[in-house]
Amino acid sequence: MRRPNGSHALASPAAMAARFADHPRAVAESAALRGYAGDPGANDAMLGSIFKVPAERIEQDSAEGWIFFTPVVPFTAAAIADAVRLLDREQAGVGDGLLVGHTLNILPESWVDMVVSIRFPRTQRHAERAHKLLDRLYSQFSKAGFPPYRLDIDHMAVADALRGDYGQESVLRRIKRALDPCDIISRGRYAVSC
Repeated sequence: MRRPNGSHALASPAAMAARFADHPRAVAESAALRGYAGDPGANDAMLGSIFKVPAERIEQDSAEGWIFFTPVVPFTAAAIADAVRLLDREQAGVGDGLLVGHTLNILPESWVDMVVSIRFPRTQRHAERAHKLLDRLYSQFSKAGFPPYRLDIDHMAVADALRGDYGQESVLRRIKRALDPCDIISRGRYAVSC
């Protein structure tokens, strides 16, 4: 049986885990709640809990990989259903062995931030399949009118093509050039390099 966490919501991840030993997701819940409150410090504990290694050693020692895709979807039943069907279709196309989940976060002005997570065993075959799925999600969600709001490092070079709005890209390029003429900050993440 799950106990409500009430006033314990902003406790440290270790304190949450101790208070709710019979509820192993307490660490993740604490990290999420602290993140919502503006404190991302609990993320390391959450990642360590998920991957079973200290957060600073995940890249070197974890047996799993984890990548994300983050499209924006209109906050309508039809659009959300279309996005979920599209995710299901693309996931089915790469076969088994990947753990794919999604979370919908409501944003102001009738939009939804859809966070798609793809976890996979760190084998060559599974990593290739996970990245193939990620490539397909970028392509197919953009074609369906659900563009990503953030790009991972492997997709930064296609920002303008994914947006499909070259007027917007021109404005972003001018702002980027004015604020960061040496192209130091987030190279290519939000706009084509100057």
